[in-house]
Order: sequence, then structure tokens, then C-alpha cells
Amino acid sequence: MHGYRTLAQDVNTHKSIMKQLQEKLGALSDSEATTKFNSILASYEDLSKNVEERIVVAERHVSDHETYLQALEKSRDWLSTLSAEAAAVTDEMTLEKEGADAKLAIIENLLHHKVEGDQLIETCHKQLQTVLEQTNISGQPRLLKEFEDQKKAWEVFLARCSDAQTKLCQLCSRWTEFEEIVDDLITWTKQKESQVKDQSLRSTQDAKQAHLDKLRSIEEEIFAKGEEFSKASEQSQAIEGESELSVKMSHLITRYQALKNLTR
Repeated sequence: MHGYRTLAQDVNTHKSIMKQLQEKLGALSDSEATTKFNSILASYEDLSKNVEERIVVAERHVSDHETYLQALEKSRDWLSTLSAEAAAVTDEMTLEKEGADAKLAIIENLLHHKVEGDQLIETCHKQLQTVLEQTNISGQPRLLKEFEDQKKAWEVFLARCSDAQTKLCQLCSRWTEFEEIVDDLITWTKQKESQVKDQSLRSTQDAKQAHLDKLRSIEEEIFAKGEEFSKASEQSQAIEGESELSVKMSHLITRYQALKNLTR
């Protein structure tokens, strides 16, 4: 565009000189010279008009390119802000139950920006198509790579957030399920402890025998429950990010062993 502006200045300068000569030529009575001169001057007029039109086109191309770069930069800055917010959640290798709900809320909020992010990428893509039509083929690969890099960065960001969301949801589900198992075992253990420790006097032989039979039944039930306790204990070791429930399960295993000893 700078070249066109320089050319326009040169053409206008020469055109101005030619018009001055035209005024002087008017004093001469040479129709043939006047005709030739007017033809040359008309050529300068056409050249000047052509150069001005090219300047307008070049200015539009520059404006379109700047609009594209601004759209691309806006997308980059916007994604950079979201990435900084997501880093504290998505970059963690382990996830703890404490604060899991808050982290999940952060991720879900970030994923709610998907529509806005997609629109920013689409705006860049549309503007890029305009710029590519105006750009020499040798300069197109760089423009395409810049856009594809940004599009890829957005897709990677979404994938990271989705993966973190899935992992957190799965862990929360496992935590809830395991917590229910532990609570059920605690309730069962309390009940059996109460039954085993019931040493109230039985007045008749039949009552004593019935109580003894009941204790034997409880003993069988307690030993049969061992598989559930073992499975829950293994689960407590495998579950990620829930140390409190693991400790609670460990104490519960100790109580269960003591309960078995009471029935022997």
C-alpha cells in the first residue's frame, strides 16, 4: 500500500504539471498538439483514478487483516484467562473429597463458556476466509497455522476440563457409595454389639436356651458378615482422595474383630 501511495503522489505531481502546461498550450493555436496533449492528460487522469482505487482496495485489505488479528488476539487472551482459572483444578494429579464440590463447580462454570469460545473461534475462521482471499498463496500457510494452533488450544482446554469433570463426578459417586456402605456397616455393628452384650438374666431354662440359640444365630450372622467387611476394607484402600472414610473403615474393622471375639 505504501508503494501505491508513493505512486499516487508522483502521478498527481505530474498531473499538476501537465495542467499547468495545458494552460500555456491554450495560448497556442495548434489543434493537433492540443489534441495529443489532452490525450496524454486523460491518461494521467485514468492512471490517477486507477491508483486511488488500488489504494482503497489495499486499505480494505489491511483493515480486514487487522480485524482478523484482533479477533485472534481476543480469543487468545480470553482462553489464557480461562486457562489460569482452570489450572488449579485440572493440573492436580490427585483429587481430595474436601473441596471437591467447589472444584466441580469451577469446572462446570468453565465448560459453560463453550458456546462463547466456539463463537470466538468461528469469528476468527470467518474473518480468516476473507483475509486468505486477499493474501498471496505464499503467505497463507502462516495464517492458517496461527488459526489452527488457536483452535487446537481451545479444543485441548475443553478436553482437559471435560476429563477433570468426569474424574471428579466418578470420584464423588464412589465416595458417596462408599460412605453409604460404611454407614450401613456402622449401624449393623452397633446393633450386633448391643445384642451380644445383652446379658440380662433369664428366669427359666427355656428362656436361657432361647437366648443361647439367639447368640449362636448372631454369631453365625457376624461371621457371615466378614466378607462384606473385607470387601469394604479393600475398597477403602483403593478409593482415591478420601482419607477420613478410610480411617473410619479401619476403626470399624477393629470393632468387627472385637465383636467376633465376644461371640467365641
